Amino acid sequence: MPYTTVIPAGNPKVAAPQGACGRVPVPWRLPGKWSHIELRESCTPHRSQSCIWRAQSDRASGKLLIVQFRSDVDRTEAAEIFQKLGVPFVDDWFPGQPDLPLRFAIDTSGMPLPVPAAVAVVTVLPIALPSPYQDLVLTDFIGVGGQGEVWAAESPDFPSIRLAVKFYTAGVEENWSGLAALCDEAQAGLEIVHQHVVHTRKFLDLQAHAGCGWHAAGFVMEQLEISLARVLEDCRLSGVQLPQSIAVDLCRHLVQGVDALHHDWKRVHRDLKPANILLRFAQGVKFYYASSLPAVLERATALISDLGFICRAGEVPPVTLGNDGYKAPELFPPDRDQPVDPSQDLWAL
Repeated sequence: MPYTTVIPAGNPKVAAPQGACGRVPVPWRLPGKWSHIELRESCTPHRSQSCIWRAQSDRASGKLLIVQFRSDVDRTEAAEIFQKLGVPFVDDWFPGQPDLPLRFAIDTSGMPLPVPAAVAVVTVLPIALPSPYQDLVLTDFIGVGGQGEVWAAESPDFPSIRLAVKFYTAGVEENWSGLAALCDEAQAGLEIVHQHVVHTRKFLDLQAHAGCGWHAAGFVMEQLEISLARVLEDCRLSGVQLPQSIAVDLCRHLVQGVDALHHDWKRVHRDLKPANILLRFAQGVKFYYASSLPAVLERATALISDLGFICRAGEVPPVTLGNDGYKAPELFPPDRDQPVDPSQDLWAL
């Protein structure tokens, strides 16, 4: 489980005070024939434009459900929903049915939802990835960002490591010609090992399953839930200022990681930002709480994560990234197809 506060049943609280998910007292049951599904906890921050919830079902004891409300999909015909989402549309769901789908879409049109959404995609966990990655099992949903979704996972190939799988959800499936090159680069990232870079354990080429509810590509890495973006936001909300010594240490870690990428592997990260800087806390720190700042950051280590978009210096990138405020100005029209340069990472730093 990620570092979050789980809201117990029978203790209604407001899970998402603002933003896309609105105000929802939880636990909260879907209406009508889907009332066996109970929303328990928001998976997305209040500022997120996604609406994703952890849930449970009276019909599936011990199973964790991830419910993703899709306001970008119209409730038309089931065949059209399958074509767009790659998951079957079901009128009802009973565990024990033959060929029971573990990912499916349901009709939520007309439901009094926080965000009007005609369709919701439900994922029943745990769920194994398709072949040849069936040994990798998704166990929980961690979060969503501008470029992808992150899920907790486990695998017998890595029995002592808590894993995270990041699926690309933007900028790649619209550019299939560049996806092959992206796969090649991400495979090359497997060789990068450094104390301040999160090691990519495996690259997932899921193009053959992209029409079955799976994103076209992803990668597996160590699960480190707390990002620099989370810490900075918690500091802002609580009025805490990081001591200079801690800030300098974290910056030193980032510079060392970037320097290794540039000089040892001749690669440019291209997507440096606080959300892609993860923290490994000192031994003995079991939980992260905003109220424990800044003490919890003593002897913490900053690691650069998300190597899926790295490129060799001097090459034209196969996939163009959007402007998130950390990209160098020369990366956007009319010069967005220029070769990758290490100075672009320095701008982000």
